[in-house]
Amino acid sequence: MAAGDASLPQIPAMSVEEFFALPAEEQRTVLVEALEQRLRLFENIAYETRTRKYVLREDLSTFPYGGEIAEPAEKKMFRMKFDTRCRGESYWQEYQMTLVESPKHEHGIMHREVRTADASEGEFLCARELINDEGQRSSGSITHLKNWNHKEGLLNFWGNGTVGGHDLYFIQETVQALSLLDTADLESDRSPPINSGMIGERETISFSYPFQFPRMKKYPGILTVHFDPARQFLPLAYRLECSQKQEQGRELRWFEAMRVEQAVQTQGIWFPQRFHLLKCNRLPTGAEAESVDEVRVESVSFGTVTQNDLAFTFPAGIEVEDNTTGVRYTADGKGGVQGEVQGIPYLNERYLRGKILPFLLLILLPGTGIVLFLLVRYVDRRFARSEREQTASPGV
Repeated sequence: MAAGDASLPQIPAMSVEEFFALPAEEQRTVLVEALEQRLRLFENIAYETRTRKYVLREDLSTFPYGGEIAEPAEKKMFRMKFDTRCRGESYWQEYQMTLVESPKHEHGIMHREVRTADASEGEFLCARELINDEGQRSSGSITHLKNWNHKEGLLNFWGNGTVGGHDLYFIQETVQALSLLDTADLESDRSPPINSGMIGERETISFSYPFQFPRMKKYPGILTVHFDPARQFLPLAYRLECSQKQEQGRELRWFEAMRVEQAVQTQGIWFPQRFHLLKCNRLPTGAEAESVDEVRVESVSFGTVTQNDLAFTFPAGIEVEDNTTGVRYTADGKGGVQGEVQGIPYLNERYLRGKILPFLLLILLPGTGIVLFLLVRYVDRRFARSEREQTASPGV
C-alpha cells in the first residue's frame, strides 16, 4: 500500500477455514468491523460507472447461485454513465442516460444531469439537458437538501443511505442486523446465522436475516448476503425474497439479487469491477421478460476527493429556478446572473409550497389528530350520558 493510502481503512483478509475457526462471537466482531470499514470507503470516494439496463426472457430463478446472465437479444436498452465524487455528506455527480432505438425517437434520447449536494449549505443544485428528435432543452434548479436527494447509480447502494421504496443498502443493513444478534443466536446449534456458502466456484461465508422495506411492511422477506473473506470480506452476492401470506401459503411479491462477476484490487482494497443486479415482483422463471442491470466500475479511488472537486457552476444561458429563495434567473456561467432576476419570494408558488407546506403539515396533522380525539371523546360522553338518562327515567 502506498504511503498516501495509510489513512485508508485497514480491512482484514483470511480464508473461510480461518474464519470459522474463530469463536462465534469473534466471527461476528470480525465481520462487522470489516463491513464497517467498507462503508467508510464511501466517506471519500470517486468512481465512474457504466450501466446497461436491458430485458431478458430467461430462467434466472437460481440467480445468483447459478445461471449465467445472457447478452441482450434486442438493441433497445438504456445506457447510463455516472461520474461521482463523494466527500462526507456532500457529493458531485454527472449523470448521462441514453435510450437506444426508441420507437418514438428514431435516434434515441439522451438525458444529462450535473448535480451537487452541498451538506454545509443544505442545498441541492442540478442542471439538466434533454436531447431528442425534437431538439434540445435545458434547465437548472436549486432546492433544499432532502433525504431523497441521494446519489444516483447502483454502486451507491454499496454505501450508506436512507432506505426508500425499493432502496436496499445491503452492507449497511447487514451491519445493523449483525449488531442486533444475541450471543445465544450466534452459538445456536440448530440454525447458526453465519454459515459457509458457495457462489460459483468460490467458497464464501453467508449471513441470512429477516428484512423488509419500510413501505412494504405487508411483505416481510429474508435477505442472504455472501462475503469472500479471502478478499477482505468483499460482498459477492445477495438474494432477497419478500412474500405475502395467503390462505394457500406465501406469494412472492419482490425478488432482488446481485452477483459480482469480476473484482479488482485498487489502493490495496478489493472492490467490484462488474456486477449484475436483478429486481422484479415475481420469481424470474423466464415466463415473462425481466429487466437486468449490468454495472461496470470503470475507475475508483479512495481518499482523493477535495472540496474543489465538488465545485458546481450553472452553464451560461441556462434558466435556473431557485426554490430556496423563490426567484428565477439566467446563469452567466461564472456563478452569477445575466439579465434580470424574476419572481418575488412571497408570491412564488414553488417557494410558498416549499416554505409553507412543511410548516402547515407540522401544525395541521397534529392539530387534526387532536380534534378527532376530542370529537370521539365528546361523542362517547354524550352517548354514555344518554344511556344514564334513559336508565334513570321512570317507566311508562
